[in-house]
Amino acid sequence: MPVTPMVDSLLDEYQRRYTERDAEGVTNLCVWPFVAIRKGEAIHLLDRNAVRDHFASAIQAYRCTGVAAWKRVETNTRQLGESSMFVSVNWNTVNEEGHVLRDSWTSYQLLATPDGWRFLSLHQPLLRSPWRGATRQVARWLPEHRDASALTKRARRREGRWRTRSHSTR
Repeated sequence: MPVTPMVDSLLDEYQRRYTERDAEGVTNLCVWPFVAIRKGEAIHLLDRNAVRDHFASAIQAYRCTGVAAWKRVETNTRQLGESSMFVSVNWNTVNEEGHVLRDSWTSYQLLATPDGWRFLSLHQPLLRSPWRGATRQVARWLPEHRDASALTKRARRREGRWRTRSHSTR
């Protein structure tokens, strides 16, 4: 089924907000309770704060692996009546130089609301990454670190070590 202009617009806005690391903005495109499925595990996010914290953690994890932007490569849709649809998107994550770090598919269930289409769930299987270690690193961060503040503290510590190593004169 072709992608409707409204769904295309929603995905463009989601991509823009995700790339800008705007967890609040991404959350505003969702309804809750929300279900995120990662590595076959359903993560039930019951309220707005849980959805925001989940996206904040994911965005931070991607940032720590060098992801600068997301590019939508292909989109497939399947209408489920008037008020629901499945959308599968082939995303490429790229670094600052534009090199593809990861090529993956994410499936979403969308729900029609008075404000337009909104995300009800997402399923993101972890696929092979052209950048060695990126998928493993993101997988390590997401399931275990659903609390954004804990993730942020850990990321800052890791970045500090990376900065020290990259600026070392040894």
